[in-house]
Amino acid sequence: MWVIYHKDTLLHQTVELIGAKLIPALESPARIEAILKVLEEDEENTIQYLHDKQNPDNLPFPKCEPLSHDLVQELLTKTHDFSYLEHLKTAHAAWVAQGLVEEDDCILPECFRPPTNTTGSRSEQPPEDIFARMGYYAFDMSSGLSKGSWKAILASATIAVEAARLLTVPTMVALQSPYFKIQNTVLALCRPPGHHCDTKMSGGYCYVNNAVLAVEALHHYLNGQYPGLLLIPKVAILDLDFHHGNGTQDYFYSNSAVLYVSIHGLNEFPYYSGFEEETGRDSGRGFNCNYPIPVKTSAEEYMAVLKAAMDKIQDFQPDFLIVSLGFDTFRLDPLGSFDLDTEDYETMARCVRSSDELRSIPAIIMLEGGYVFENLGENMKSFLKGWKGNVESDHAVFKLD
Repeated sequence: MWVIYHKDTLLHQTVELIGAKLIPALESPARIEAILKVLEEDEENTIQYLHDKQNPDNLPFPKCEPLSHDLVQELLTKTHDFSYLEHLKTAHAAWVAQGLVEEDDCILPECFRPPTNTTGSRSEQPPEDIFARMGYYAFDMSSGLSKGSWKAILASATIAVEAARLLTVPTMVALQSPYFKIQNTVLALCRPPGHHCDTKMSGGYCYVNNAVLAVEALHHYLNGQYPGLLLIPKVAILDLDFHHGNGTQDYFYSNSAVLYVSIHGLNEFPYYSGFEEETGRDSGRGFNCNYPIPVKTSAEEYMAVLKAAMDKIQDFQPDFLIVSLGFDTFRLDPLGSFDLDTEDYETMARCVRSSDELRSIPAIIMLEGGYVFENLGENMKSFLKGWKGNVESDHAVFKLD
């Protein structure tokens, strides 16, 4: 398994207001550290450390240039609101400069934008007040910013773009070989996660939408290989986090080239989306499928729903698959949960990759939630065991004509 990691994802450390208590955010660097520790122990994994640009062994294929920082910024600006990105980049430093917080403090929103049906005339304009802007660009109290947040957000975005590059750019098996290979599956250790971000505001620990970036990067790389053609690949996004990916749904809601399928907790965060009647809009109608299920759903019941979701994806016949993988579905998770244990993630992955049609599709496994640090590594190991158990190779090999 090719795994992508960047050490700057560990720089984001915040607090949150949850259950009327101000606590260190459950979404912490310890999540990535726990998963990485287990992955590094498995010699079958190839881990690409994006921050180590000087090591040629860290490049995904021979004579590969390191991923361009300018390209990541370009794709971010293309998919996300520019003023929102500037806010994420500068807000904490601005608070420190005005003496409102110390450098090591975290800033949180205190006043959110009003509903659109109110009589205020400025609800769609960023406010001038520095305190108000935090709430304008967020929808909950789990979206704080610290001095390391922007670097971590940018690192997470870079991982998503690099994952797309690995799935689309040919790699030489040998310098003189007439064959080339592309990665069949890439594990993207994104942090912060992304599926709650609608590309205009943060919430649910999410600041930029990594799945949105990956789809845009797939377009960029595919069309770069075939100049003069406009290729629009069909992408299926399977969201297996306990919480509905409201941001991903919003972004692709009118898009028939992207199928969004989510299995998540019924009437759980983010509370106002994720219901069965949300099926898409205009040309995207029928390409958004929600499967809300009750808390404490058993593994057997969950797998039955997953099978129905996979039938939907198979009918779509995608060119690429993105799995937004959250382990807050684990039975002990403080923000979940379903009645899933470690061994059930192997079964889950086997189900996702079970059909002949879907087994060979290039896929990105993208980390979302999961907050039981002691079990995160083993849960990921179990999922990857099931995934690799249904795939003959980590690569798809093609012959160049």
